[in-house]
Amino acid sequence: MWQRREDGGDGEAGEAGEAGKLGEQGGNCQGRVRIKIGAFVSGSRRMSEPLICVSIKLFAAYQDAYGVPELQREFPAQTPVSVLLDSLIAEHPQLKPWRDLTRFGINLQFVEPDTILQAGDEVVLIPPVSGG
Repeated sequence: MWQRREDGGDGEAGEAGEAGKLGEQGGNCQGRVRIKIGAFVSGSRRMSEPLICVSIKLFAAYQDAYGVPELQREFPAQTPVSVLLDSLIAEHPQLKPWRDLTRFGINLQFVEPDTILQAGDEVVLIPPVSGG
């Protein structure tokens, strides 16, 4: 059963394009935290920056666009889940119409777009669906 996650946070994250460059399709990086040396985030250079790995479950239009049911991606620490969606849309612009209609789930709980991702999270993008 889905519940609302209460540990949403704040903090700055990299731009969607930067996060998309850091992501990887396939592979298993769940629960792993890496350090990216000399990362550029939001126009400022940082000496080191931890990267977190998340699993992304894809449904409906997202699964159609990617052709797989699940992705593994890395993002800078303090990245909100909305930036994850922005990075996927940057890779597949045909998903843009779904951006404002998609709900987010993390670890079987509904979350707000500003919820900060944690290492090992399982993210679900929930587009509107119809049918019987």
